[in-house]
Amino acid sequence: MKVTLKKGSELARQAIEAAAKTNAPAETSVSFYAKGEPSEFVVTAYETASIKFVSAVSDTRALLETGYEIRRLLNKANNFVPAGDTQSISDLLTERAMIEAQEKRLGAHISQAETGLAEPSIDETISRIQQQLALVAKGNEGARFMERSFEMRAVDENTLETMRGYFMELRRKKSDLTDMLHGRNLNTKITLSDAAITVLKHHKIIA
Repeated sequence: MKVTLKKGSELARQAIEAAAKTNAPAETSVSFYAKGEPSEFVVTAYETASIKFVSAVSDTRALLETGYEIRRLLNKANNFVPAGDTQSISDLLTERAMIEAQEKRLGAHISQAETGLAEPSIDETISRIQQQLALVAKGNEGARFMERSFEMRAVDENTLETMRGYFMELRRKKSDLTDMLHGRNLNTKITLSDAAITVLKHHKIIA
């Protein structure tokens, strides 16, 4: 049976989750009022519980082996570089993660720069300082109470526009990578073993 990478990932998840839900109680109860001889019904109860325990352990092992067998197949498929291509699915995912990280940080920098536009420009700041220096030169008594530092913007509109352009380019690249990954995930398939299919069917994970 061949399945897409998306389907395979879902089957692996379901198998591993099913293993976590298997119940293997190591004890059982026996009614004092059970009919028959204790030497018979106690032994029967023990054997029934023991079989259930062994079966549950077997199910757990089979489900985990199946889940991680599928994960190995997925890992192999994700690292395969098709003929005529230069990147595997893992490469594309890593590149997209890198772009998303850049997008997040650059977005924060742009937001900070936009906030900084509310501060005076370099020309305005020079003018303010020159006005204060003129007052000091005249011996103005209020000069000692004047500002000693000035807040001003450090990013101009042209620089900010360049950053916005780079930000949009990142988004375009991410969109292209997402489309490529979608196509690869649909067209790349893994082949489940007969043993895996049997386990998945037994536990009604597949029909």
